[in-house]
Amino acid sequence: MECLNEDLESPGEALLRGKFYMYEVFGGTDPYVGYHYRIYNILGDPSLHIWKDTPKNINVSYTDTIAVGVSHPQISVTYAGSGLPVRIYYMYFSEDVYVVATTSANGTAILDVSTSAIGSLNITASGLDVIPFEGQFRC
Repeated sequence: MECLNEDLESPGEALLRGKFYMYEVFGGTDPYVGYHYRIYNILGDPSLHIWKDTPKNINVSYTDTIAVGVSHPQISVTYAGSGLPVRIYYMYFSEDVYVVATTSANGTAILDVSTSAIGSLNITASGLDVIPFEGQFRC
C-alpha cells in the first residue's frame, strides 16, 4: 500500500490514487486502464480510516460546559505519552448540532457552536493513528 504513504487516509482515496497512477504511466489509450477504472471498486465503506501505525492515546482538554446559543469553546489535543500537540482532523457533535474542526499545529481548535436547548452534546475527536476520543459538553 505504497500510496498510503502519501497521507491518504481511506481505501477509497488509495484506490483512486492507484487508478490515477495507472493513467499517468500507461495513458488513456491503453485498453487495460479503462478496464481497471470500471471493474475495481471498493466493497464496503470507502471512507473508513486506516491506521498505518499502532494508534496512540490522546488527551483532550476543554471546558465541559458551554452556553446555550452561540459559543466558541477551545479544545486542546496532545499525545498522552509525550504531551506533544496532535493534529486532529475530525471533531463533531451529536444530535442536531454538527461542527467539524481541525486542530492547528499547536494542537488547538476553536469551535463555532450554536445550540438552542439545554442538554448535552457528545464530542468525538479522531485523526491519523490516534485512538478516537469521546467526551461531552453540557449546555
